[in-house]
Amino acid sequence: GKRAALIEQHRPNVFSTKVANIGPKATVTVEITYLQNLRFNQDKFYLRFPMVVAPRYTPPGKAHIVKSTPKPRTKPDPWLDTPVLDPKLGKTNPVALTVTLDAGVPLKSLKSLHHKLAGDGWKDGAATLRLVDKTVSANKDFELTWTPKQGVVPASALFTETIKGETFYLLMILPPRPDIRAVPPRDIVFVLDKSGSMAGKSIKQARKALHFALDRLRPADRFNIIRFSNVTDQLFNSVRPANQFSLAHAKQYVTSTRADGGTEIRPALLHALKGADLPNRLRQVVFLTDGAISNEDQLFKDIEQNIWATRLYMVGIGSAPNSHFMRRAAEIGRGSFTYIANLNNVAEKIRRLFLKIERPAMIDLAADWAGMSDGVRLTPYPKRLPDLHDGEPVMLAIRATGPLPKDKAKLTLSGRRGRSPWSQSISLAQARPAVGISTLWARARITALTGSLRQGADRDGVKQAITATALRHKLVSKYTSLVAVEKTVSRPTDDPLFKRKLPLNLPDGWVTRKVFGGAADQMQYKARA
Repeated sequence: GKRAALIEQHRPNVFSTKVANIGPKATVTVEITYLQNLRFNQDKFYLRFPMVVAPRYTPPGKAHIVKSTPKPRTKPDPWLDTPVLDPKLGKTNPVALTVTLDAGVPLKSLKSLHHKLAGDGWKDGAATLRLVDKTVSANKDFELTWTPKQGVVPASALFTETIKGETFYLLMILPPRPDIRAVPPRDIVFVLDKSGSMAGKSIKQARKALHFALDRLRPADRFNIIRFSNVTDQLFNSVRPANQFSLAHAKQYVTSTRADGGTEIRPALLHALKGADLPNRLRQVVFLTDGAISNEDQLFKDIEQNIWATRLYMVGIGSAPNSHFMRRAAEIGRGSFTYIANLNNVAEKIRRLFLKIERPAMIDLAADWAGMSDGVRLTPYPKRLPDLHDGEPVMLAIRATGPLPKDKAKLTLSGRRGRSPWSQSISLAQARPAVGISTLWARARITALTGSLRQGADRDGVKQAITATALRHKLVSKYTSLVAVEKTVSRPTDDPLFKRKLPLNLPDGWVTRKVFGGAADQMQYKARA
């Protein structure tokens, strides 16, 4: 009979809260704290706050290119069975949001991409911002961007935190502009999601983005387009030169695309990753999707086993894309993740994406520590540094144990910029104290441990390591949850207890019948219940 709250993780970006023993007309407050790195790209910082978990498609079994509709799973994961409110019945889950910003530098611009904000005085880099509408429906993600004034973006930054005898570091190094003198020709495969969750605004964004992308191709490039829902099809049998005829045919193919059916990503992904890696050509895959699937781990394994020298670029489409899937897929594929939320963003986002993939990346990155004394043990994440693209920094989380001579120790990153070697060093004595660095390192470690299961690591050993890390740093993980229980009994044991799942909103721009098909009426019933 005591009030209690339980927070559980279902995916790295999907959590649920269960609250027990709420009295009639009573209010219960559950406070959750989380930390994340701000994304930095092309001189802009990005803060994104997810507001809705989109319904996910679960494939029926083994993937292959099919010409029929797959049967639904008989036993879906419990969290996938959360009721969704049909927009015709109104909207629910109101959100009030306040952003207290301390950018640390003067700002050139500050924008909320999808919600109207009230607040001024931000040009000095500090501001308190609130929604113009005091509350909004939780049906699309919140995204805030700000651009520092020219010349104030640091080339490197190092933060540190010491907890229980362990020292943690978070390093950011921004590489120089790329060498653009000799850009090799490319074989590029575009993959377009045309499933039911993409119906409405999302498919319009995707078609527009693909038209812009086709216009960026050069005569020396070759390309192909793959589309998928329940069925996977492709424009050509293999990549074709980007000439006037093939581009005109491609644009007609894109324009004719309509959204319907299930999100069978895997056959399209496996098909796109097939192909010869030629020494004098860059092979790239650009994947446009909302990522509304539940089989992320299987897809990550597929990418690891088939990526070879190909680079994978994920373009998130819509108001609530599965950013965990797309960001992690791009990391494994040594590409990058771009998020397009509305039609007004398409041209600029695609232009920036193609500036990245047209230019040689910083490759063969390695980290080296100098001046360390005996007995010092360093544990960095990620273990394998990714390729770099224009305007994207290296982010490295490090734990150091043992006697650390901070005045002498330094970290050097090295790699190749085009055909020229590149390196940059930073002294550990330059590190600035900050709160939460240990938590970010722990989350990076859990991500790496989870990924090791796909390479055949011992499951029991990984479970023990994740559990120990999560408990030490007080994190929710696959194996650890947070529970809070009040001491006072609030419900007499003979009082009846009623259970209810609170329905989620359908993400903004989604079309009910395209997502749920004939089950749309049932969805409304569940939502009313």
